[in-house]
Amino acid sequence: MRATGRRRAGAPRIPATIGVCRKGDVMSISASEKPLSKVFTSDYRFTIPSFQRSYSWHDAQMRQLVNDVMDACALHDGPYFLGSLILVHDERGMHQVIDGQQRLVSLSILFSILLALEEDPQLTSSLEGLLMEAGDKLRGINAEPRLTLREQDEGFFREYVQQGDLEALFDLRETDIHTQAQRNIQGNTRCAYDILARMQDDERRQFAQYLVNDVMFVIVTTDDISGAYRIFDVMNMRGMPLTPSDVFKAKVVSSISPAARDAYARYWDEIMEPMGDDTERIERFFKDLDLIATKTPLCESLIADFMDHVLERYMRKGEGIEYIDEVLRPYAIANEIIHRPGESLLPDDVVDLLIGLNDYPSKDWHPVAMWVLVHSLKGLDDPDTVVFERQTADHGREHQVKVHDAQRLRDVLASLDRVTGTDCLNGKSELERRTRASTIVRDLNKGALLKLVCKGRASSLLV
Repeated sequence: MRATGRRRAGAPRIPATIGVCRKGDVMSISASEKPLSKVFTSDYRFTIPSFQRSYSWHDAQMRQLVNDVMDACALHDGPYFLGSLILVHDERGMHQVIDGQQRLVSLSILFSILLALEEDPQLTSSLEGLLMEAGDKLRGINAEPRLTLREQDEGFFREYVQQGDLEALFDLRETDIHTQAQRNIQGNTRCAYDILARMQDDERRQFAQYLVNDVMFVIVTTDDISGAYRIFDVMNMRGMPLTPSDVFKAKVVSSISPAARDAYARYWDEIMEPMGDDTERIERFFKDLDLIATKTPLCESLIADFMDHVLERYMRKGEGIEYIDEVLRPYAIANEIIHRPGESLLPDDVVDLLIGLNDYPSKDWHPVAMWVLVHSLKGLDDPDTVVFERQTADHGREHQVKVHDAQRLRDVLASLDRVTGTDCLNGKSELERRTRASTIVRDLNKGALLKLVCKGRASSLLV
């Protein structure tokens, strides 16, 4: 969670307007301090842009937020600052949240919990107003939620959190939850509920009053919608906790025509959803993609190297859609097959080879396995292709993935099993293992390894 706290005595207040220089012109930005009672109002219609990451806080961050506000409430020696919100006020009158989604969602969860635990009609009415705009026909205000999440999670968040159906939320089974963000919403709601439910009524009401009236945001707003991605880049340079996927998604999606941008932002999220918010796995996946694309064993700086050496060639040609369709999707599916081979619809002997490879402590065989899966399976770039057993209920088996070069797939995986075992036994370093992997991928691209294997002789690279 970003740094929060009270302002030092005598510290200057945020100016009403500041200017940001940008290639010869000035982008005007308004900035002001506001309590939550002035944030969750009809003055703002918060929406999460499609290029943003999903809700990714876990119970540790939620617990810290609740405890921090509880401590500040107990001291009650001034306002408590939750950092800044960076917003883009667009032509529809919506405020796109560039920085602050995690806190806005978590605060909405707290309001919903306080509402569920409150019996005073006046307080429940106030709490409902923080979650939902009641609407006013005379003033032309429609009834709608204060905060709209990305399309995948919007309905879930509205039904269970903003409309206050927490009992149903807690009763949901794993099969009822479809994204990692929804799992985080359920888990964090349960975590905060357990804390707040233990409070006495008066204590909890005091907490609610402090939360609404004394917890503050610095709200930074611009109406320059075209500058949203530049602001996003600046945020990341300043150390925002973004995954490589978040950064690469923003770069690729920004290169796509506005008409297709939202659809492909959602498609990116669908492709990456099986990895959840496992930062280590996401980073390894893109490092492996970098190795496959550049044949370079190690990245000095993943984000900078991948942007310069992999994405730039697609961005320069305006081929963001092609990258998502032809590279990201096939390799992400191959990565998922590697992690869950037993759930795939591949031949049993291929599944057994992958299960055996997963028994090794080293994962530096992944790039080679991903390459050969992508080049041996048909239709991985087609959203209708069925790769896993769980997909058959929706798509049937008529679109089941087909193997077009089964012998090469088996031979490469079997050779990969031998060399991985030998490397582990001999204590080879990560650099040595990944150098070998990059050499194998280079030769696979040239067809040299295929020729050697098909002649029934082990390649010198794999012994």
